[in-house]
Amino acid sequence: MTSQATTLRPLGRLENGMFVLHEYGNTTNVFSVWINTKTHVPDDTWERSLILLQKNFPTLRLRVVQQDVKRHFKFMDDPHVDFEAQNLSKHDDWKDLYENLLQVRFDTVNGPLWKAKILRLPHSTGKKEGVEDSEFGHASILMFVFHHCITDGKSNIIMLSRLVHILNAVIGGEAVEENDITTLKPTTEHLIPKENLKLRLKDAKEIGREIYNNIFPSENLFLKKFPAPQLHEEDTGRTRVVPLKLSVIETENLLAKCKEHRSTVNGIFVSAASIAMSRLINEGSTPRPMNFNTMTSVTFRRYIPMYMGNVLGCFIGPHRLPLSIPADTSDQLWPQAQQITKTFHDALDHDRVLQEYRVLSSLAFEKGIRMAMASKVCDHDFETSNNGDYDLDFPAEDKHVKVTKIVSSTAMQDLHTPCIHYLRKFRGQFLYNLDYATNWMSDKNAHRLANLTVQLMKEASRRNMSTSAGLAAEHSARASRATRSMSSSSVPYVRGLIRMGQILRFAR
Repeated sequence: MTSQATTLRPLGRLENGMFVLHEYGNTTNVFSVWINTKTHVPDDTWERSLILLQKNFPTLRLRVVQQDVKRHFKFMDDPHVDFEAQNLSKHDDWKDLYENLLQVRFDTVNGPLWKAKILRLPHSTGKKEGVEDSEFGHASILMFVFHHCITDGKSNIIMLSRLVHILNAVIGGEAVEENDITTLKPTTEHLIPKENLKLRLKDAKEIGREIYNNIFPSENLFLKKFPAPQLHEEDTGRTRVVPLKLSVIETENLLAKCKEHRSTVNGIFVSAASIAMSRLINEGSTPRPMNFNTMTSVTFRRYIPMYMGNVLGCFIGPHRLPLSIPADTSDQLWPQAQQITKTFHDALDHDRVLQEYRVLSSLAFEKGIRMAMASKVCDHDFETSNNGDYDLDFPAEDKHVKVTKIVSSTAMQDLHTPCIHYLRKFRGQFLYNLDYATNWMSDKNAHRLANLTVQLMKEASRRNMSTSAGLAAEHSARASRATRSMSSSSVPYVRGLIRMGQILRFAR
């Protein structure tokens, strides 16, 4: 292990962004896992397993110190695990505790930058209590809480996979590696090839857009229809969550439909979210087309050299995704999904995602974030984060421990958007949750939006959009026209100097 006194490296730009946002109560990441075991697991077994996890991953032993005007990662002087256990009287009590953990602020000077909480569910073999079969009859919920500067969605599932390995070994009396199994990797900007990060002549146009959009922020169409709730004077808002899911059959059908319609999962996911919001806004009035200003998360892991393997840390960034939704959305689920898929792939293929990162990196970074936190403008209609297929990174074998469900959120009540849609695939089914800011969106509207979004995804999984050759040709032509229209006008850009904070909280 590296000496605990070693100052490791400065924080990168995205890590610094997450750090500053956390000072304002945002970007705390809660990663919750439903775990069933064959036997009761005592507190000391949980704690020992978490200590071993911390020994395996240096990111779990970090703190942040100020040195030479910059923030640096440094190992904790006395590494320890912040862990507690609690019994629940009924399953549904988890949600309030989960949302409370989103309000956690870390002691970054001393560390650790994470904590864990075990919620033991009532012993039962009923599916309602989180137990899917009598063999794994002891159900718990493990809630990880992370400072977002040390993790992202991919890192979370890698750490969970390792923890399950450790738990199986500890419960079975087997030996476990007690040293680092990975190293702290360089920052995002040091992993991306340098030639991709150099400012180019075409970037000047994007910087100009920053100034324009700072002066003329977009109108939030959702808040125009549904004004922000009136909170008590002392209530500044908080992040709440609406978790839903598709069945295994619905997930399989939706994946097959994506192939049939040449759409990615992200395409149909964003299509459902945008059409759901459009229908809520148009409800009770003559339908009109919508132009939404949205953001979606992207991973920079695609630019990391293959030899580095599965790195842990914060390697995510934003991508602006403007959406044009027609007034009549009755047959638009798959055409919109195709349009979104093509637009997103074009952005990746033509350097637009990295261009956003270059422009972001060229600006007065931390000052811009602090100005964003002082601005009370909500100029994004919604945001999306597709965390991908967790089944690719998670062991399928169930030995002593079985993981059945995952819900993950990031505190976002001050990030200039009313809500964020999350999607991930785990155990063969799509798990969805809508995170919403109570200072921008009411509980009623959040539940309506979440349920309608998932309803549309389920509809897409079973609906044959091309019942005849003529209808298929009509839809194809309509999608082609819409794609050309959006692609020609959707050069992405970062949202403006005083709003940089809003694009740094993806977790996924």
